Amino acid sequence: MAAPHDENVPASSIVSISRIVSVHQKLLQPDQRVLNLSNLDRQCPTHMYLVFFYKHHTLKDHLSLNSVFKGLKSGLEETLSIWYPGAGRLRQNQIDEKLNLCCNNEGAILVEAETTVKISQLGDLSQYSDFFEKLVYKPAFGDGDFSNMPLVVAQVRNIFKLHI
Repeated sequence: MAAPHDENVPASSIVSISRIVSVHQKLLQPDQRVLNLSNLDRQCPTHMYLVFFYKHHTLKDHLSLNSVFKGLKSGLEETLSIWYPGAGRLRQNQIDEKLNLCCNNEGAILVEAETTVKISQLGDLSQYSDFFEKLVYKPAFGDGDFSNMPLVVAQVRNIFKLHI
């Protein structure tokens, strides 16, 4: 079942961004490494969006959005300390023009957003809907230079305004 939304509604009226922060590893890697991607990795799309919906009734009683955001930021910092390539950027090798992963500690992005869309309005969450893409923050990278794009962008939606 598709989401019963007017597809002509601009995304800005559906989602408002409260804050955007850059997240770095707790333990920075001392040297800059370049990892060669496999041929399979080079065939994947540059951007892939994953949307997960969690419905948890008790969160609104015990946690504020700020505490959830801080907890996710801390978890992302720890994850990037272990999985340091996630804090890097894709770069094109000037010699062979192949895409490589530059582990340069530039960090990931964490976004806090709010919406008044009700979960019940989203329809069947197990089925893809074009509307879901309006809920996802997509950073602009200006001149089309993908090497400025973070590999990881995480977003938390204000679950208290996402009415059930």
